[in-house]
Amino acid sequence: MTPMQRWLTLLASALWCAAGCGTAAPEDVASATSDFSVMDTQGRIIVYADTSALCSAAREAAMTRTEAIAALLNRYDPASELSAVNRAAGGPPVPVSRTTARAIADAKRLCRLSGGAFNPLVGSLVGLWKRCEAEQRLPTEEEIGSALRVLNIDDVEVAGLEGAAEGRATCRLARTGMQLDLGGMAKGWAAQEAMAKIRRCRGVRAALVNLGGDGVCWSEGDRGADGAETAAAGGSWRRPWRFGVQDPRSAGRRVLLPLEVAGAAAVVTSGNYYRYWEIGGRRYSHILDPRTGQPVDSAVVSATVIHPDGGTADALATACMVLGVRDAMALLERLPGAEGLILEASEGGLRPHPTAGFARYGRVKNLDSGPVSEGEVLP
Repeated sequence: MTPMQRWLTLLASALWCAAGCGTAAPEDVASATSDFSVMDTQGRIIVYADTSALCSAAREAAMTRTEAIAALLNRYDPASELSAVNRAAGGPPVPVSRTTARAIADAKRLCRLSGGAFNPLVGSLVGLWKRCEAEQRLPTEEEIGSALRVLNIDDVEVAGLEGAAEGRATCRLARTGMQLDLGGMAKGWAAQEAMAKIRRCRGVRAALVNLGGDGVCWSEGDRGADGAETAAAGGSWRRPWRFGVQDPRSAGRRVLLPLEVAGAAAVVTSGNYYRYWEIGGRRYSHILDPRTGQPVDSAVVSATVIHPDGGTADALATACMVLGVRDAMALLERLPGAEGLILEASEGGLRPHPTAGFARYGRVKNLDSGPVSEGEVLP
């Protein structure tokens, strides 16, 4: 997703008790909130820890990691490593940092996981449609075909990643004209990396990293990869964070459905209702189908995905917009750890399609699917 293709409205910072209570954090726990600009969007980091010094250290570690990733993966910055890889398309391998190599390798994995609905090589298509918008014309069949011919993910080569020191891996785009664009996963991926930095800081009880609407949260009591409980000796702080899914019909970001997410998870929403190409007085979705080269044109207006990994949630939300209701639901239902909500435009309202386990995050049965008055807010 590009910065404007996803709008997940983060509500309050956290629910530190039962739903609807909204009390403040305990007096013996410090907190810190930082708002900053990154990846052409707004970021927010919230940390709860045993001391103010620990909050500051965790927050700074997360911000530093996020800014480093932004500098490496920005395809519009000529100085970035991703731009260097794109410039060398069809040529020899390009030395890159381990961070860039990992991000590209993850993008390849997610492309295959989604059956190609998410494809990090859409840079050639994005460039084509951007140029055509400036010229106020539609791409020709020949132009679309040319862009599609350089979307084979097997032509992206990443080497030296296993055991490589920082700066010793390489990446190569095998064919001239190939262009990587990691916008469909970069913010979720970076938020996950920032959260990993926070969780390495001892004394942190809970945290949220929100990058342009891609939210990764964690609260103490979640089990780590080794199965060990992360709660401190003082007791578990496993309380839910609150998110909200925006009504795609409301320019005022009306909250349609509150969500509560505990433990470690990422929450990402992608939609086709904000950004678009405008050619000849007609609007075309900025989300492009890498299988056809055309803007997405379906009844799906937004896709919310909850997954333990931020980059995966980000890519899956994009893929769901491309796939349509039936195939998107099939994708989410077959992936362990993935839950989602697809909103479909239907007879002037919205028809929700939740996965089987989505109900534990929000009460979809109370979803208001009728016409909406601007500024109206759910109770």
